[in-house]
Amino acid sequence: MVRRFDKRDNRRLPYPFQSQTPIKYINAKKIEKVQLRLLTTGSSIRDIALDLSIDNISYFNQIFRQHTGVTPSEYKKNTIVEMCLFANKHVFINGSDD
Repeated sequence: MVRRFDKRDNRRLPYPFQSQTPIKYINAKKIEKVQLRLLTTGSSIRDIALDLSIDNISYFNQIFRQHTGVTPSEYKKNTIVEMCLFANKHVFINGSDD
């Protein structure tokens, strides 16, 4: 028989699970991996989701948005724009482009 998870059981769980449910913790870790892969690989959002065993893309987008406030494509676009702006600002402040 499977016993339901009760919030009172938190004190018996390893540290990472004490502030959230195990599923929320696992999803947060998956989203961290997705964020890194979105910026460091040329893989599509769908391929990244599938690699992390998330078959339902709408569910994936929903989880990602809950954790970051934006969709995966918005995250990638906004972060790349911010990185470019930072790089240009750095060049302008230093007065050189090397």
